[in-house]
Amino acid sequence: GEKLSKRHGAEPLEALRNRGMDASSVIGLLAGSLGLCLPESRMSAEELARSLGDDKCDLAGILQQARRP
Repeated sequence: GEKLSKRHGAEPLEALRNRGMDASSVIGLLAGSLGLCLPESRMSAEELARSLGDDKCDLAGILQQARRP
C-alpha cells in the first residue's frame, strides 16, 4: 500500500483546517471513512474511543475484514 499522504486525492490536514474543519470534524471524518462511526460524525478522540463499544461502531466486523487476505 501507499503512504496515506501519497494517495491520490488525499487532503493534507492543513487543507482540512483551511476549509474550517475543527479537530472533532477531522476525527469524525477519519473514523467515518474507516467505518468506525456514522458518516459526517463529529467527535473528540475520547468519544471515538468510547464509541468503539457502542452499537454505532462495528469494530468486530472491521477487524474481521482486515484479517482477510
